[in-house]
Amino acid sequence: HMIENAPPDSIGHAIIMVRDMNDAQPVDCSANVHIDWTTSTNLEPTQDALKTLEYPTADTHFFFAGERSAATVMRSFFKEQGLASSQFKAASYWTREP
Repeated sequence: HMIENAPPDSIGHAIIMVRDMNDAQPVDCSANVHIDWTTSTNLEPTQDALKTLEYPTADTHFFFAGERSAATVMRSFFKEQGLASSQFKAASYWTREP
């Protein structure tokens, strides 16, 4: 939803995790937004991909949404990368049952 509502001149990169590639959906977004779909439930490949991205230091924002423990891991990851809290949001939308 954030990608689709971004201004047409937005530049970005989205890594979207889905359970199965059949769950991937078309996304209406700027031609300058690259979308990668992954079925990995392991956060390490996502973190590795984020480390390789080149992005400007100004006006950079990261958004993560997912399961509670994954959001906690990504919040720590963003801080370890030296990002200010205003540059990222790691939101949890559900909690995995034990």
